[in-house]
Amino acid sequence: MSECPRCREKSITLGQVTVPIGKTRGKRVNVNECVGCKLLFYEAAEE
Repeated sequence: MSECPRCREKSITLGQVTVPIGKTRGKRVNVNECVGCKLLFYEAAEE
């Protein structure tokens, strides 16, 4: 679990998605949701 960039509370991981970069490339990211303020945010996934 990581911490929220807004309120520094704990967050839960919802899953991984590929975010398109340009027309031909993509970057794998983790989608997280903060337990406190409900912010949805992305973090780079380990490759």
